[in-house]
Amino acid sequence: GSIWILNISDSLNVVSHSRITASIGGLADTLTMGASFGNSISNVGDLNGDNINDLLVGSFWQSDITKNSGAAFLLFMNSNRTVASEYKYSNSSGPIPDSLANRARYGKGVCGLGDFNGDGKLDIAICASSN
Repeated sequence: GSIWILNISDSLNVVSHSRITASIGGLADTLTMGASFGNSISNVGDLNGDNINDLLVGSFWQSDITKNSGAAFLLFMNSNRTVASEYKYSNSSGPIPDSLANRARYGKGVCGLGDFNGDGKLDIAICASSN
């Protein structure tokens, strides 16, 4: 899978674009075959304080420790629409409190929540279909 970032004009024509997928657009992580990277995506605001909005991208068929358990990628963006750095939430990385079962489809939906808990920091939500 891929995500495409399109810059559009006032007349809704595409004036420029960039693509992000494994080894393209700055994404460093390896995606498993059929991972469905980009099945869900959310603008989560500027999480790292560099004045550039960051993205949360779901990849619900990503396989790490368990088959098709899923993953979500927090992409810290550059101003040229490429990935500056990334953080992966999955069975093999990220602070997931419970182990994800086979076919959990973690990352099926992703969302930026704003400051959900009132601590002054932006929060995110990542859903799974089953676990």
